[in-house]
Amino acid sequence: MSDALIRQTEAHDFETVLALLRRAGLPTAGVREHFQHFLVAELDGEIVGCVGLELYGAHSLLRSLAVAKEHHKQGLGTRLTQEIIAQASSLGSKEIVLLTTTAENFFRRFGFEKIAREEAPREVHKSVEFQSACPTTATCMKLRLAPEHKFSKASGGLLLC
Repeated sequence: MSDALIRQTEAHDFETVLALLRRAGLPTAGVREHFQHFLVAELDGEIVGCVGLELYGAHSLLRSLAVAKEHHKQGLGTRLTQEIIAQASSLGSKEIVLLTTTAENFFRRFGFEKIAREEAPREVHKSVEFQSACPTTATCMKLRLAPEHKFSKASGGLLLC
């Protein structure tokens, strides 16, 4: 697993994150409005991965998970996903929703389940991801977070108590 530092974004990270998302072919619409809830993976001073949350009351939208191609298969996507799930839980989210065109099997490993797009919370439907950024053919998934969900950095995983 990579020695990358996972940290909250800072204002000066914005353009680098946008460039990473563009290289990954992911939408950038709405990133600026929710950038305070993004995380980055930094390795030797370089941002090599990112993931974000959009908050909608008790629901969150996980978005923009990207890892630079040269850093694939090093566990960064897993670490970023674990950290953003923990962040959503700590911010009071009861459920995380996402849209994906390529990573359904990856997200299943964290307990996300496929749902019909119309089953996603109404608040999340207001996001630019649901409105226009993601194709209607994207797979919609959700993860319910119980109050007892805890994240253990020592074990590197999500613990379901």
